[in-house]
Amino acid sequence: MSESARTLFATAIGDAEQTALLLDSSGAPLAGSYIDQNGRDISSEIGAALSGVSKEVSRSMRLLSLGAWTAVVIETEAATIALAPTTQDAVVLLASSSTVPLGLVRANDGLIVETTGIKGANGDQDPRKHTAALAAYLYAKATRAADAARLGTPAFMRLEAEQGHICVVGAGEVVLVTIVTPDANLGRVRLDMMNAARGDL
Repeated sequence: MSESARTLFATAIGDAEQTALLLDSSGAPLAGSYIDQNGRDISSEIGAALSGVSKEVSRSMRLLSLGAWTAVVIETEAATIALAPTTQDAVVLLASSSTVPLGLVRANDGLIVETTGIKGANGDQDPRKHTAALAAYLYAKATRAADAARLGTPAFMRLEAEQGHICVVGAGEVVLVTIVTPDANLGRVRLDMMNAARGDL
């Protein structure tokens, strides 16, 4: 990668505690960098963990009739990571310290705890199966990426699409999944799911 590509996002990020990467469909870094606490560029490790995400999410959004996906936001113990689609199944990744507001552009099984607004299932295909599979896939990908960056375990993940949001929380050996409409109170959804994962409901 050229130096100009490596520093592509420097002006946009400025002095904020943020880092940005542009990854192609296979996860290979095209621009930006991700420097860990030891000063090592781990862009390739992050990209490898997230390879194929855009294509798989796009496929699942079509099956669930939720429209095009616009972002995936992952909260971990140390940082918040956001992914957004670009052309040719590439993604832009922006990671920020958990203290900085973030703006952006099968080890686990799926357990549906609430579903709202799932429409357009084709034939006898059960949309819950696609939802559970997607949630488990994304949570596993997010966990590997967070491990590579030493950011801790993902606590809450949200996939944003044109016709709704898919929210995911890890709870031991399962992932809790909720699909809500675009106008849902995501703060309340997050709180309820976090409480459910802790067994407080």
